[in-house]
Amino acid sequence: MNLFRSELRKILYARSSYGLLAAAVGISALSAAVAPYAITMSSRILGGLNKSELVDTVYGKATGGYLFAVILGVILMAGEFKQGTAVATFLAAPKRSQVLLVKIAVAALCGFLLQLLAAGAGVVAAKIALSFYPEAAEPSGTVIINTLLAAVISGLVLAVVGVAVGTLIRNQTLATLAVVIWLNVVVPSVAVAV
Repeated sequence: MNLFRSELRKILYARSSYGLLAAAVGISALSAAVAPYAITMSSRILGGLNKSELVDTVYGKATGGYLFAVILGVILMAGEFKQGTAVATFLAAPKRSQVLLVKIAVAALCGFLLQLLAAGAGVVAAKIALSFYPEAAEPSGTVIINTLLAAVISGLVLAVVGVAVGTLIRNQTLATLAVVIWLNVVVPSVAVAV
């Protein structure tokens, strides 16, 4: 339990955690806020906001901060090596598996909370942005719950993936670059190919 509190304190006292949270909230809110405008500008192709599915898509943009959850996980693990605190951490708890499990638990909790706050801000931004479009259809009844659920699950899982990448690639910059390239280049390329 002491190790868990210690790892949680590391996250709470690191300024980068708050920067990642602010970035996740900003990206999620901005993505959701500009989506109605983008849809109405391409109304010839998409048909405008009079379709419930397109309004649901606007709310779906609230999950856009997922990248920062994985970066948080990378920083949690690879940051130990960058800051030179890895030796002290592993001496305090000599079983590496115990340290790794605690880091995974802390990353999962922090990723969950990060995405909950970011997606919440995105949903609010989407609701405000859609209020400027009176022709917008009503969203489906479960879109907000589904969006928040998808966001928190993705935050939880991706933060754990970040810890795994940070464990394998000890250089924090390289590990962060690897996950950014993976999520923004490789995954979309494979999705288009399939």
